[in-house]
Amino acid sequence: MTYKSPFYELPYWNPAYDLNLEYNGTLEQVLADLSTSGERTDWALQPARVIRAVVDYKVQHPDCPKVELLLRDAINFGLAAYSNPSVTNRYAVELREQIKDKGLEELLSRPLHQPSDHATSSAMHPARSRYTAEQLVEQVQSKDVLFIALAHGGVAAGMDVYLRYCDLSQSQDSAFYVARLSTQKYHDTEPKLSSGERKRLRALAKRRQVVIFDEDTCTGHTISIADTYFSVLFPKQQVILACNIGTPKTGQVSSQPKIKVDLYDNYFEGPFIDSDKHNRFCDISNFPKNPLELVKKNFDKPNNISNINLYETSLAKILINNPHLKFKVTHKYRLW
Repeated sequence: MTYKSPFYELPYWNPAYDLNLEYNGTLEQVLADLSTSGERTDWALQPARVIRAVVDYKVQHPDCPKVELLLRDAINFGLAAYSNPSVTNRYAVELREQIKDKGLEELLSRPLHQPSDHATSSAMHPARSRYTAEQLVEQVQSKDVLFIALAHGGVAAGMDVYLRYCDLSQSQDSAFYVARLSTQKYHDTEPKLSSGERKRLRALAKRRQVVIFDEDTCTGHTISIADTYFSVLFPKQQVILACNIGTPKTGQVSSQPKIKVDLYDNYFEGPFIDSDKHNRFCDISNFPKNPLELVKKNFDKPNNISNINLYETSLAKILINNPHLKFKVTHKYRLW
């Protein structure tokens, strides 16, 4: 079955759309929503919240092997929900029963909080995940990967990138796992993995390319910690770092989709544009409301664009809303 990202169900095409990740509830409520709801936002966000709840419980109960088994079940549930939303309702009911069978009922009623995070929601854009997956296909030498997403921010986008990669590469034996490394929210100093988890990951890595994924690199602090940690955990293997926003490491994979607008022609690949060579940023608040005025002001000469750095929230909106506009551009640009 060809994979279709659940994030395509969200109205990212609308420039005014702002995905709010904030959530306050319980795992019981999340599973109840997934077992009965047909809301598109639930399909994209709630499976990652299930994993969030189990990961946090595992970290707080390091001597409970049942939780590690439950985390595998939660990950399988998340991947299945993304791959085939039609089975989500039934799988949510089954996962709830698995939690009860393992004697972990208290997990269902524990508070589950997810803060709003604009960087994380922006990194979930399906165009970013698509590009990262395509870059992984080009870079990874072996077909199968061990894909480790850093929780919590990297889980939703990570599952999307991973499933896209498996679809594009036709990988049949890749593996997906999550490791919490939340340096800002939880002040983690290293990925929270037990000795049993580390042993299992080493075994999985023997026949797979290791990929560590975070949704955005921000300052680069978190991905740097992950790089050091997993390079020690897998000393004889190359560890590829990947993200949807930013550049994790020179020569590694980041979602920097190129956009090309040919001379007098609208040739548009992806919703992002930025300058490769210059660091001067235009303040988008100063842009005129009329897009034609913006074009006249900044793009009246072909070379003017090379002196401007634009965020996706400015030029992308104009391109999306005004496909008839003609730009005199002969350069290629990339995101950040």
